[in-house]
Amino acid sequence: FVLIYALANKNYSLYDNSSKPFDKNWYYENGESVDFDNFVSDSNFVIQKRIEKGSLINNKSLCFYSKNIYFTVILDGNVIYNYHPNPPRVFGKSYGVYPHVISLPSLYDDATLKIVVDNLYTSTPGFIKDISISNGNSFLIKELRRNTMEFLLCALAMALGVVAFILGIAGKHFGDRRYEIISMGTFAMVCSIWISCETTFFSLLASAPIAVHFVDYMMLAILPLPTVLFASFITNNKESKAGIIVALLSSINLLMQILLTSLKIKDYHELLIVSHIILGATVVYSLILYIKSIIQKKLPRGVHII
Repeated sequence: FVLIYALANKNYSLYDNSSKPFDKNWYYENGESVDFDNFVSDSNFVIQKRIEKGSLINNKSLCFYSKNIYFTVILDGNVIYNYHPNPPRVFGKSYGVYPHVISLPSLYDDATLKIVVDNLYTSTPGFIKDISISNGNSFLIKELRRNTMEFLLCALAMALGVVAFILGIAGKHFGDRRYEIISMGTFAMVCSIWISCETTFFSLLASAPIAVHFVDYMMLAILPLPTVLFASFITNNKESKAGIIVALLSSINLLMQILLTSLKIKDYHELLIVSHIILGATVVYSLILYIKSIIQKKLPRGVHII
């Protein structure tokens, strides 16, 4: 009760929580107005906005989310922020949706604010969204709070998965031939990592959005493996050829994605469709196994809930 009371009292916040939208009066270099909901797909372009001296930007930060773009922010001819990371080739280029907080200097004269954008994928243009002027600390704290519960649930699922995996390994050592608990634990671990990678909480915590997004792609590619293993073991279909094929496809997909991205032939973002197709086939196959086992009464009633 004391903890909830203390944290619920917002009157003693350290930061100014006020935030003002900053998405109006932006223009491309050709004079066309910028629609942040429909960014152009050019490989390189510039958006700009004229700012009057003594305006609301003083002692504030430019805050927004970006996806699938690298960019440079220039104020009155001076570079104030540059986001052009150089990650290992195996990580690919994409970093998901990531928040940026850019400190703005005080203006003593009118100035032009420019954002020089480099699209990572011209087939699917990136975006800038929720652009605003606010307190940088307040912006990031708000973002962390938004994802905290989801991240904590993932951490709990991860812990349960590790426990199940260890119990399964121990059971196997002592002669228990029911391996489904190992695959169930692995499934919980892979799922929890995959979902937590989708939270900006994890990216901000690691301060490495491209590395975290790489893990996201890897977990999505791996996910069919523990799913197929769990479905096969729990329904007594360990020798199923369809399950072996799905598991092989998943393994080949993982290796090919790493290879093609490392050789700069394709990128994980462009190969997502393959992971989705294999995952779809995995779901269909698992449902068929469960329904077949229920009809043939091979599945114990207590297992239905699992």
